[in-house]
Amino acid sequence: MSTKNPIAWSPSGRLGFTLIELLVVIAIIAILAGLLLPALAKAKEKANGISCMSNTKQVALAWRMYAEDNNDLLVPNLGQSGTQNQDPNWSWGIMSYTGPDATNSDLMVRALLGPYVHKNHRVYKCPSDKSMALVGGKTAPRVRSISMCSRLGDTGSSGIAKLALVVNPTPVMQWVIMDEHPNSVNDALMLIQKDYKWIDFPASYHNKAAGLSFADGHSEIHRWKDPSTILPIAPAGKPASLSAPNSADLDWLIKRTFAQ
Repeated sequence: MSTKNPIAWSPSGRLGFTLIELLVVIAIIAILAGLLLPALAKAKEKANGISCMSNTKQVALAWRMYAEDNNDLLVPNLGQSGTQNQDPNWSWGIMSYTGPDATNSDLMVRALLGPYVHKNHRVYKCPSDKSMALVGGKTAPRVRSISMCSRLGDTGSSGIAKLALVVNPTPVMQWVIMDEHPNSVNDALMLIQKDYKWIDFPASYHNKAAGLSFADGHSEIHRWKDPSTILPIAPAGKPASLSAPNSADLDWLIKRTFAQ
């Protein structure tokens, strides 16, 4: 009768793998992982983009419903003077890397559009925005990454005060909400200049693209073409204004922004 272990014994008389065989298997696994991980990362970012579009669409629809409930008047969209947690505005709070507003979700749900999004503060933030604020010695995620077009909700000569006046560009062309670059987002509006200069900067979370919603209520993910539009994310601070006289991206956005 054989005394060999029936589990460990093999006809070749070998036990297990050799070191070279193990190294070959590990190398194959590493190659496969290297091929699959970028694809998985893109798939995850695509899923985040779909979620982001859902968020911006909800805010755009809330923007329209507010006007329908208020005699066609657009929701106020003020700069820093309107984000001090007291003046009427679509959203409150100054997003920064150190201020208490940056981590306070109540500033969105208690502002004018809060009831129209069922006080769901999550719709104000792109899921791909991982920026953090340091408040009271502790870090926490910032609560808003979107901003509203500075030409909407302005009762002065530089903007539109009523929904019916959104005609040039048409509602399907006029953008309302956009992912703003984490180093640029501060007050609730995003300023676009006609003199071909970035004042506030768009985000490029979604494989070099940003989420936008439009005055007719639809949302989309727009991919930027100019490498200078895709700015790196710095630990803190806003990038300086960037002249962009030949930027296809800025030209695309200007054509979708009301100009007096």
